[in-house]
Amino acid sequence: MKHYDIIYSTCAHESIECLYNLYENIQKFHPGLYAAFIVHANPDLYAKKDEIPRAENLIWHPDPTVKERFTSKLFLGHLENFRYASTVCDFHFFSTLASNCMFVRPTDGEQIAKTPMLAPRATRRARHDPPRPNLHRHCHCVDASRVADLLR
Repeated sequence: MKHYDIIYSTCAHESIECLYNLYENIQKFHPGLYAAFIVHANPDLYAKKDEIPRAENLIWHPDPTVKERFTSKLFLGHLENFRYASTVCDFHFFSTLASNCMFVRPTDGEQIAKTPMLAPRATRRARHDPPRPNLHRHCHCVDASRVADLLR
């Protein structure tokens, strides 16, 4: 089974070119990390997936669906991405990205590993989210083993 340090998940509907730009951006700003990108596309975008170069770390969820705003479908798309990725590869961290996010400087793998999980404590209060200077402000990474335990 293929191993990745981190998998980035997106639910996408934009053009195939925009999606490939995001994939290239992830590869560019993750030196020293083996990063993968999993896409849960809408049917129109999924039909165009063969228009971009194939890469083993660009994973397409095999069940394209339409995601509607103001519903749970975006969350469910990321959850399905996690479940599918868990069947085809092994990874340490999983992070959701909006399909229009871009990294602007290299990502620090050590910083990802030091970031506490954003899970509630016994007091029901969320843990403080420390500053992460090398991560996009909307990029939250979670330890894949913790998510897998929650899904069981």
